[in-house]
Amino acid sequence: MHMDEDEVAHAIATGDDITMAAVLDTEAPGFLCRLSDTEKEAYRHEWRKERFPREIERVAHLREQLDHVVRAGDLLMLLYEKLWSPSMVAKGQQSDRVPKATLAGL
Repeated sequence: MHMDEDEVAHAIATGDDITMAAVLDTEAPGFLCRLSDTEKEAYRHEWRKERFPREIERVAHLREQLDHVVRAGDLLMLLYEKLWSPSMVAKGQQSDRVPKATLAGL
């Protein structure tokens, strides 16, 4: 049985999971449905969006939030590195000595 685009689109639109399982089967040889791996992946994406819209939206949202967390973590590490750089430590130690020297002279 060879599937054409209209049949796959119809299976996605009607929620025909049995047909989609046959189309998207990674173990089945490509000649069964005449779809390349790239086409299968495109149909898999469309099927997921149709079948699980809320889950797909949530995954997209979580990926976006993860990007924010990673970016914030990178910025925090840069700040940490700058605060604990040898020059900043030396400046901190020097500023710590100034008040002590001033107080010692009183």
